[in-house]
Amino acid sequence: MVPFYLSQLDYIIFLEGLFHLTLGVILCYRLDKEMEHKLPWFWLGMFFLIHGIEDWVNLITLSLQDNQILFVLRWGLMYLAVFYLFIFARRGCIRTHEQGHSIWFAVITVVLLSCLALKGLGLKDLTIYLLPFLWEELGQLL
Repeated sequence: MVPFYLSQLDYIIFLEGLFHLTLGVILCYRLDKEMEHKLPWFWLGMFFLIHGIEDWVNLITLSLQDNQILFVLRWGLMYLAVFYLFIFARRGCIRTHEQGHSIWFAVITVVLLSCLALKGLGLKDLTIYLLPFLWEELGQLL
């Protein structure tokens, strides 16, 4: 069964990117404009839009050989997507609890992850697993 999924990986990534882009458009342009919400859905929509673009850049990477330009582009899109997710969480906390996390959490985390990535640790794993955990823990302190 695994060889079947590996042979269909390009279709799976394409559909994942299409799903993220569709959800991003719905959140950015439909849901945010139609109703008055407490949560800032626009920023979550931006997260999904950028994440969908990153999925399709990964699809291009499967077709072409990975090079420095694609690596930097994927890296930048990943950071930008998680940064939009942080903005969504921060503004949502401000609107619901009248208190939000400092924007400096994002800056400190990006610098920390960049330093760890330069030491040879996996950038994607660090960004996906460490970044949200770190922001949540730092947010609990303040």
